[in-house]
Amino acid sequence: MKKSKVALGFTDTVDYELDWDSVNLNSLIQQLGISSDDIKYYSSVSSLKDLVSFMIYFMQKNEGCGLFIDNGAPVFELLKKCEYTVSLGGTAVRASSVLTDASIECNLSLSSINDIVKKKLSPLCRTWCALDYDYDSPHIVLQYPASEEIHGSDFRFTTSRANRLIFTCDTSNSNLTVHQGFLDSLGDCDVFVISSFELIEDENLLLSILSAVDKALDEYNGIVFYEDACFKIRKHALIVNDLLSKHTHIHSMNEDEFAFYLGQKPDLLDSDYMENALHAVYKKTKSHILLLHTSKYCLLYGNGCEELKSSLESGVLYSSARFGYGDNVTNNIIEKIRNSEKYDPEGSCFAAEIRKKCGCICIPSYDVHTEKPTTIGLGDTFVGGFVLGLIENMKS
Repeated sequence: MKKSKVALGFTDTVDYELDWDSVNLNSLIQQLGISSDDIKYYSSVSSLKDLVSFMIYFMQKNEGCGLFIDNGAPVFELLKKCEYTVSLGGTAVRASSVLTDASIECNLSLSSINDIVKKKLSPLCRTWCALDYDYDSPHIVLQYPASEEIHGSDFRFTTSRANRLIFTCDTSNSNLTVHQGFLDSLGDCDVFVISSFELIEDENLLLSILSAVDKALDEYNGIVFYEDACFKIRKHALIVNDLLSKHTHIHSMNEDEFAFYLGQKPDLLDSDYMENALHAVYKKTKSHILLLHTSKYCLLYGNGCEELKSSLESGVLYSSARFGYGDNVTNNIIEKIRNSEKYDPEGSCFAAEIRKKCGCICIPSYDVHTEKPTTIGLGDTFVGGFVLGLIENMKS
């Protein structure tokens, strides 16, 4: 029997995950003299004060973010003030870690390469990178907890949910190049995971890459899985979507990306509202199957989605495990969570209601209790778990 193999592209990152307990945000607020007037959206970050104020802006809204900033100096300045761990990021790389742990070989298209990437990638990963030199520009990741009081001289608020903030000044992703050898290798792969176009600013560059991907997809007979993202230039999301709508594919997105296509912030737990919202986004994206993953539940919408139920269950299981155990997930932990049958109560209620209203498959998240939840890489791990489910279905 032919060995299963998965292709994943198109970027990788080196993430510097800040230790929340070492950040001492309130002390930084005082040191930098941050007031309520400073807490806003910054189109350009020029100082540490700007960067920290930008972070507080999202925390006050109880939101996460993944944003490009054009000045690396504040990033390095922040790194000097706290402890951190170094890991590999990007949808392709994090998803591949789930797959290689299950002994599945992966073809990876990388945007950059350095000694950290070489050391941390699994030997089951075969890589292609168009850059022929070492490259390192950090992505800083801050995971903040719920019920944390943040205050300055004239403001005070408490976070209501855990989330993550990602800031990057990595030009290898905004100036992405794709190795033709990777596209030529797709014929050996059962699943092709597409992601990470969101930081490209040059529309001509994006169109050039998409033209090459389009040509490769014309010859590809496997399953195409597209993980959407919050695009730096919003119209680029529509350009990518227009291309992929020509091909049969699974279009996966989180609640923020769902809100973009919908044109408003959705009421994710109102089944009447979501019945109409799902239909609207499905129609707009023209995807074969729409996949929505949120903190409370994940669902599939579209013709044939019932055939992917076990894949959805696998994605939910792995992302729930990462939420509770971070990088320390083992097979024993996976089985422990799988057998617990403890689901998020709000997600369970919604799942039961939406299944009755429309022909979707909806699985609630597991109710995993932890003092220090992991909020970075949940979507990437979900993708890895979902694709693992696809591969296991092919074998059965």
